[in-house]
Amino acid sequence: MSLFGDLGTRKELQEKMRNEGRLPPGQSLTLKWPVLHTGTIPRFDAARWDFQITGIVENPVRLSWEEFNRRPKREEVADFHCVTHWSRFDNHWQGVPPNCSCSPRPNWPRISR
Repeated sequence: MSLFGDLGTRKELQEKMRNEGRLPPGQSLTLKWPVLHTGTIPRFDAARWDFQITGIVENPVRLSWEEFNRRPKREEVADFHCVTHWSRFDNHWQGVPPNCSCSPRPNWPRISR
């Protein structure tokens, strides 16, 4: 059974998505995740990793990998359309949402709300 159930070949699914208006012009459907990068992939060290919200914010934040992963997570299903002309449909994503409780400093002269 394929990722999309019993819907036929990739080309048939591509045509179905195009007819439904989900496949943008010039895009091709893929059922895999193409890996596109240049150079070596850096090693990940959770002990040294941190996430920072700094700059013109009321409350600067610095979280370790462990603290970041304890934050509430959200799940979404969405299509992915790459600039290299491939699309992948109904992807399941999970992660910490990008919204945060940081806001611009209220008296900062260059900030407009």
